[in-house]
Amino acid sequence: MVLACLIGFSISPATVLFYTLGLFIEPLNAAFGWDRAQVSLAIPIFTAAVAGAMPFVGVMIDRFGPRRVLIGSILLYGGGLSGFFLVDSLWRFYALFLLLGIGCSGANSITYT
Repeated sequence: MVLACLIGFSISPATVLFYTLGLFIEPLNAAFGWDRAQVSLAIPIFTAAVAGAMPFVGVMIDRFGPRRVLIGSILLYGGGLSGFFLVDSLWRFYALFLLLGIGCSGANSITYT
């Protein structure tokens, strides 16, 4: 159980999206012309969405249990990550980070803890 939580948390949305976005600044700049500030604005959008959704995640964990919340969030996370191929404008990029923050909040550290 501890190993599964360790693996899950290490590839969770907070870890992957938050800490790896810096690697994609140059490729996004080359592909779309977005500068560092425009790309980096996705992080506060994601963080605000997670912060807003976490009280609801807590209620869902109490009501349904952590396993069900985690499975649903992981499925939304996979679907959200596959949605990056649809990103062709900056507002879609921000919208995807907003939706990932809301929909994948159940796959963050509180559920594994």
